[in-house]
Amino acid sequence: MKRKAAVECEALLSENSRPGGSQTEPVPVPGQGNAEKRQRMRYGEPRVQSQAKKRRTHKQVTSEGTNKLVNEELLEEMGVNILSDNSNSCDTAPPPPLVLQNKDQNILPPNVSGSASSPLDTSNLSICSYDGSSSYTAPPRATSLSHHTYALAVDTSIPDEYFRYSNTSRDRVVQVKEARDLFNLMSDEVVLSVFRWLHKGTLARCALVCKRWYRLSSDESLWRRLDLGLATVPPGVVGQVVSRGCGVLRLARATLQPGIFSSCTSGLPTFPTTSMETSRLQYLDLSMASMSPTCMDTLLSYCTILKNLSLEMCSVSDAASTAISYNPSLSVLHMGQVQGLTTLGISRILSSCTQLVELNLGWTGLSSPAVQAVCSLLQPTLRRLCLSGNRDTLLDTHVDLMLDNCPNLRELDVSDSTKLTAVSLNMMVDKLRYLESLSTSRCYGISPSSYLILSTCPTLLYLNVFGLLRDPAMVELRQRLKGIEINKFLFTSIARPTVGIKRTSIWNLRVRE
Repeated sequence: MKRKAAVECEALLSENSRPGGSQTEPVPVPGQGNAEKRQRMRYGEPRVQSQAKKRRTHKQVTSEGTNKLVNEELLEEMGVNILSDNSNSCDTAPPPPLVLQNKDQNILPPNVSGSASSPLDTSNLSICSYDGSSSYTAPPRATSLSHHTYALAVDTSIPDEYFRYSNTSRDRVVQVKEARDLFNLMSDEVVLSVFRWLHKGTLARCALVCKRWYRLSSDESLWRRLDLGLATVPPGVVGQVVSRGCGVLRLARATLQPGIFSSCTSGLPTFPTTSMETSRLQYLDLSMASMSPTCMDTLLSYCTILKNLSLEMCSVSDAASTAISYNPSLSVLHMGQVQGLTTLGISRILSSCTQLVELNLGWTGLSSPAVQAVCSLLQPTLRRLCLSGNRDTLLDTHVDLMLDNCPNLRELDVSDSTKLTAVSLNMMVDKLRYLESLSTSRCYGISPSSYLILSTCPTLLYLNVFGLLRDPAMVELRQRLKGIEINKFLFTSIARPTVGIKRTSIWNLRVRE
């Protein structure tokens, strides 16, 4: 049926075709012509009407005015509709989508009206002209549209006075309510119990509040112990701490600036005061502190009741040694690796400090007369003694004199004394009845077989002989000296304020609250 209708359609087209027809755009019948047109549309080729294309063999259907030359019923039966000029033809390309373009923020938009108006004039703005973005502007084609998908409505109902700044509190009267100072109602004991929980820096700031807080913050109970280790101490701070009755002070590895008793702001002396002429320091740790000899002499000159003192790796003078000798109650003195110690200085210290229990003079570089003075001035109260590092100055005769003066030694360290022989070892076994720890590391003058005599010392617990014996000899020595631990402690702990990883205490006394 469809084939028959197609034959009749071709016949009608041949009869009704005539030259000089209408100039309207021909509508192709489905066939090869539409296929070529669809191919041109796919690849974007322009539509060209030329005489060569008009002479193609495919059939064309034209409409002239209201006269229909084609049987519409026949075309509908074929399933084909006539395309008119007003229909959405596929020859017309769809409009391109709207694309937001970058907008230069430094260029103002052109003034359409031509009048030189201010950029801040908002009279020419409309509700639909605001695009809602300061970074993009609409394309030129979008200006003909009344509403855009990206347009935002501007609320013009809010008055301009809403955005103007006004000082509303100018005429307001501020009423201050009088309240009671609860701190002033507390007793001094209660306030001190609160201040005791504060950091020392915060406590110093509290002294600036009022006279009462200044008096309470300077109470001796709040400054009994203080840790300034690893800190840079400004001038005058040490004087303020000492004037407040500090008893335990740690300045290990601290840097003390010159003028420790003079204020850095006013220049007035912070110590001594009218109420305190000498310090109350009893435990002072200056190990590896960086300070000038003048500051050292000044600080020690006001200390008269010291019990424990550490000057490890510091530099002392005869004046500092004389100041130390003014502490007759000194029981622990650590002067290991001290520089500047002379025979006169050490003689003054040992002559006045007769209650020493622990003394460390290791690696001080003492001369032979100084070693002779030390061994002759030692007191029987001494329990722990370190004389290591005297390689060429400590002799057997010195050891004999030392043992006669200190028969109650519990711990003795004479390491790195190369002039000692087995004679000293025999004297130690005979005269030291309470010896518990002995260190003779790197004493090459003592033969390894001489240590077997230590088996007759019933109180000996520890023996340190580093750098003397090889592994086979060490195994044999341990088998011979049963009950004695060998090479357990690499470093001595005699008179040291801190041992191990402890950094919050010196000589087992807390320095932090």
